[in-house]
Amino acid sequence: MKGIKIFAILLALIIFVLPVSAFASAETLPAGYAGNSNSLITVRNPAAATSSTTNKFCVISAVAVPGTTVTLYSYDSARGQYVKMYSDGKALEAVVGAAGLYAQSVSLKNGSNTILVVAANGNNVETVKLDITVVKSEASDNIINIWQTLIN
Repeated sequence: MKGIKIFAILLALIIFVLPVSAFASAETLPAGYAGNSNSLITVRNPAAATSSTTNKFCVISAVAVPGTTVTLYSYDSARGQYVKMYSDGKALEAVVGAAGLYAQSVSLKNGSNTILVVAANGNNVETVKLDITVVKSEASDNIINIWQTLIN
């Protein structure tokens, strides 16, 4: 009788824990990771896959199929792989609601920031690679000054 109770408890744990862990996204992804779909998400900001800014923060916004899970990864060149991004201990991962809108603010470091947006819905996965370069404010001021000198 005691064995049946233990079996029932273990079975209940498996039934309740397995679905939760099955849907969790990976902590790391290989550098060449690519999806199998191109119809789950359209990134609106940044406007181009390669961009530059003087801001230390960027809001990544997109339109996606409702129910799609969007997870952000940052490329770690030392490890040669993408690592899931976190903010205040919470993964930058969200399920897109009925309106189909997605937005997430991310912290950027000086220099190059390669971010992989991973959208997953069922067996379909789409990836969007973003290269955002943070330039120092003084560098952008110098570029503006040179440009203004050239047009005057």
